[in-house]
Amino acid sequence: MSQKKATYVVLIVLILIGARYWMQANDLSGAANQDTIGPGYFPNVLSIALFVLCGISFLQTLYSKDEEKIELPSKKLLAATIMVTVLFVASVSTFGFFYLQTFLFLLVLFTIYRFSTGMNVRIVAANAAMAFGLSLFFYVVFDLVMTVRF
Repeated sequence: MSQKKATYVVLIVLILIGARYWMQANDLSGAANQDTIGPGYFPNVLSIALFVLCGISFLQTLYSKDEEKIELPSKKLLAATIMVTVLFVASVSTFGFFYLQTFLFLLVLFTIYRFSTGMNVRIVAANAAMAFGLSLFFYVVFDLVMTVRF
């Protein structure tokens, strides 16, 4: 895939994310007076900034002469990562056990990325320990310190 095509794909995805973000920010405004700054003001500013920066990047890409090819050496790992991430997001929104699913998500990803080096009990245990440590860190920071419930 050429660098220009990849840039266009990423910009389209970012614009779609920005549009969704814009719609969510407008829902925050509610029935508030349009002359005052409400809860949706800053998210709207961020989405406008995203649109402007995507437009600038689109024009820069359009006028660039560079036709560099992008090689993805491990397409299978990329596809597996995307698939596991999509399953993680879908399962969190469906089942709601965020920290348990985060542990499993990290364990699966760590194992997938270490699979080519050979698997043994020690590597799986190290992957589980890293996944547990990160999940515990997320729990302490978000649940205990910031009191954000998932």
